[in-house]
Amino acid sequence: MRTRTAVALAGVLALLVVLPVAVIVGLGIAGGAQGGSVSAVSATGQGLRLIPAGGPPGSEITVFGRGWNPRQRVQLSLELAAEQPDPQADLAIGLGEIVTSRSGEFEAVVALPAMAIRPEQERAFIGAGYADGGGRVVAGFLIEPPANQLDVAVTAVEGTGAGADVLVSDAFGRELARGQADSDGVASFTGLPPGPVEVRAMALDHRPLSATAQLGLEGLVTVRMRLGEPDPSRLVIPDPDNPRRFVLSSIEIDRRSGLVADRQLVSDPDDRRRRPVAFVYQIPRAGFEQPALAAINVASRQISNYFYFNSGFVLYLGTDGSREYVFAHDNAFRRRRVLFVYDPAANQLVHEIELDSRDLSPLLDPGGSHVYVLNWWSRTLQVFDTADEMSVRTIEGLPEYISATTLDPATGTLWMSSALNDSLTPLDLASGAIGDPVQFAADLITLTFDPSRNRIYGVNYKYPSVAMIDLDSGRVRFADIQSPAMWIWPDAEGQLLFAATDFGKGLQVLDKDTLETVQSHHFVPDRDPVAGDG
Repeated sequence: MRTRTAVALAGVLALLVVLPVAVIVGLGIAGGAQGGSVSAVSATGQGLRLIPAGGPPGSEITVFGRGWNPRQRVQLSLELAAEQPDPQADLAIGLGEIVTSRSGEFEAVVALPAMAIRPEQERAFIGAGYADGGGRVVAGFLIEPPANQLDVAVTAVEGTGAGADVLVSDAFGRELARGQADSDGVASFTGLPPGPVEVRAMALDHRPLSATAQLGLEGLVTVRMRLGEPDPSRLVIPDPDNPRRFVLSSIEIDRRSGLVADRQLVSDPDDRRRRPVAFVYQIPRAGFEQPALAAINVASRQISNYFYFNSGFVLYLGTDGSREYVFAHDNAFRRRRVLFVYDPAANQLVHEIELDSRDLSPLLDPGGSHVYVLNWWSRTLQVFDTADEMSVRTIEGLPEYISATTLDPATGTLWMSSALNDSLTPLDLASGAIGDPVQFAADLITLTFDPSRNRIYGVNYKYPSVAMIDLDSGRVRFADIQSPAMWIWPDAEGQLLFAATDFGKGLQVLDKDTLETVQSHHFVPDRDPVAGDG
């Protein structure tokens, strides 16, 4: 007598339970597929057979077992390995449990959960093993794309939505497909996993639109979206691909959609006699224009920049109205960290201040009256007076192991993030008084202050995430981001927040309030890096 059980799964990942899979060393598995079924037998004789041998996500699969010990509990699991699962695997997605018959057989019907399957996945594995360990065997199930189609029809006030970017994500926010609307404003997608999806349509000068749809195993689903009135607004930000391109460049972002509107080359990409430029972490809001451009170029030429994969960087601090302030850090054996003061009227450097290797990147207040340099080792802050030929005073007794700083110009407060205890501490620059710390849990490598929200944002490079500290409410919020970021930059006049790494690893555009990703950009270098310092 065989035991037959129907395991009711709705194909929703949230209903699944994670169960341990027994570990059998040197198990050895043999199997083959024939007649619409696939079978596998372990080295100890436990057999498993699946009918059918393949199908789309959401398919029902009949699982037969033979050669098992009588009256034993057997756990069924789903394993999403690209190749044959590792017998040493200790976790799998549980599909249920069944008791074998007196003859050591069982039969069960399970559903292949659609939301557990990625669009690019070609095979899944159904596994079985004794609940108390042993007897593990797996059989492969061929995943066939569903015979469904999703059409996204985009229209706009000015006509069709031709060229609009369309993104399709699952209920967990994972990207399933991406495309562009054709000349009729339609983007078509086929073979998507069945289940709920979110559709986003994005076009320059328009706010992104979103809608939801329910896809089945087959059939056509049409989503119609209409873009509103165009509202152009652009922002110039640093180009993460500067060091790879060996030219100075910036990108123009559309504030409404988060899309890249244009990329501006400032230096000649064919002039190989030039020294490769360092990565520019911050630029004037108007872009690379004189006299800031001259100051950036002069500073970039003063530092060694031998290896493209470990480029030096330039941080444009700002201006006091008559002089430009730039910080540069090279990548030579004897690394230099230099604060440059450039006089555009005289076209010369008037100050070249060598900083300590343990000094953090300087900050210039918006009025251009002072430059602040914090040394995390000596726990001191040097305050340079720009009106008095960079005379300096020192504030001592700062918190230990400061890893990042940012400036609130309205209150004259320097905020300091400590890598020792994950605290954020305020320093009153006028009196030198240290305030009470704000506690949070994050190892932030860079901070930025957003005056439009009275918030501080920071990024954690080791664990890709962004932190938001609201100074009015004291609320701290964290969100994961798609890839590690080394710098973060808010749009003071808009809704967007930018996080990026250098060397073209990409730019992530976030929403200031929700910290959700609006856009992700990856820039392909225009040319291969050239060895040497140019």
